[in-house]
Amino acid sequence: MAEDEILVLKSIYCLPGEVQVIDEANGAKEITLNVCKGEFKPQAKVVFSIPSKYPLATPHISLFSENIDPKNIKHIRYKLYSLAENHKGSPMLMNLIDFLQQELLGVPPVLDNHSAKMRCHAPELSGRSLSEEDGEKSDFFNGTKYQHEMVSTILLYIDHMRAKTKYVKLIEKWVKELELTGRLLFCNRLILLLLQGESDRLKEYITKHKTSIVDVDSKGHPCKEKMMSVLCNKQLDNQSSFSDFEVVEYACLEDLREAFQKYKMDNLFENYVLGIKGLKFS
Repeated sequence: MAEDEILVLKSIYCLPGEVQVIDEANGAKEITLNVCKGEFKPQAKVVFSIPSKYPLATPHISLFSENIDPKNIKHIRYKLYSLAENHKGSPMLMNLIDFLQQELLGVPPVLDNHSAKMRCHAPELSGRSLSEEDGEKSDFFNGTKYQHEMVSTILLYIDHMRAKTKYVKLIEKWVKELELTGRLLFCNRLILLLLQGESDRLKEYITKHKTSIVDVDSKGHPCKEKMMSVLCNKQLDNQSSFSDFEVVEYACLEDLREAFQKYKMDNLFENYVLGIKGLKFS
């Protein structure tokens, strides 16, 4: 069951270094996720040690941060364990991560001169951790420099839509709720979803898309999206931004290429769209 959750995690947190998975002995796994909330906001790394009996057994949770007070770390970690106990027997990783991100929003960062100097001059940050057993400090935390919140762009590939009308309406609903912009692009059998917005909202969108019933299977039964893939997740300049969301259909791949050129996103088309397996010009 953990494998399915890991696939969703990798789809959502697909930037370099955001998530790492290590297979351990006896079927156990270690999942490391870097959680960053923007300039002067709490930044943390969480490590889930997943036992082989998961989800009947809850994961061990370690939490690291350079700019969060140790007392707050301990308090958040305690609440994560309580939440994990409440979800024992069911998939829980996304619930734990969503809860952690919400908790970080309400935690004031520690901003002393020493920490500020380290953020300005060191690409790697030493960090604090508080384990449940002994509260010992960790020896290192590979951090990320604080950045201003910028508009991010994701390009998603959707393999097929059997219940197209319902599927499209769901996408439009989520895009509106999360205040995203972009294009849903159809070109013969090719389906692409190009979205822009704040990084956290884009990740929330992918979670909704991956975990909700969006289509029907070959027998007409409602099903979740298992074949959507994230082709790219990056920040683009303002000249490449959308002001609204539209559904657009193109007759051939050459027309689609021209659309990407109009959007000033030629590199996305050349580097990602043309790399889709089995794609041919018509």
